[in-house]
Amino acid sequence: MQAITHPGARERRFTVVALVGALHIAAIYTLLVALDIVPPPLPSTPVNFRYVPPTQAKTIPMPPPTGPIAFIRPDSPTVPQPDFHIGSDPGPGAITTLPPGPADTFMPASALAGTHSTPDYPMLDRRLSHEGTVRLALSIDALGNVTAANVEQSSGYDGLDAAAITWVKAHWRYKPALHDRTPVATTTKASIVFRLTQVPY
Repeated sequence: MQAITHPGARERRFTVVALVGALHIAAIYTLLVALDIVPPPLPSTPVNFRYVPPTQAKTIPMPPPTGPIAFIRPDSPTVPQPDFHIGSDPGPGAITTLPPGPADTFMPASALAGTHSTPDYPMLDRRLSHEGTVRLALSIDALGNVTAANVEQSSGYDGLDAAAITWVKAHWRYKPALHDRTPVATTTKASIVFRLTQVPY
């Protein structure tokens, strides 16, 4: 016995199959878009662009000067004058001047006492009990140094004479001679005395 199919039932079944197929296709497309496999659909509404010109800044003119322009010169700094002490008894670091005197004045060299020490007694002459006085002629330069020492009167022993010459040239100093207040080279005399009582045995 054949089943009788209603004509409207076939159309409804086709509609249901089509709707189910469309839902499957939509789900698959959404998944492909989410996985970035296919590009998303473009919007159907057109987008209009409009150029907007930038606003220009307003310039405000400077007002003209109302009076003459005055230029002010800065004051130069004042430097105080140094204070010098000049006197007959100056302290350390003070500047002294020689008193005025007649032309062609001469002041001889003077010994700096702190440098005029006694020579060491030569060992051999001390053992041999040699004593004596050595008189020397000294040459002094413009700085007060002893540049030469010559024996004018010997002690009688070469060892004592040589010790006196070596010691004086190495240790003795003078305040130089002045000619018209200018340091100059000069000569002077000196005596060196050797006595055994001056050294311990």
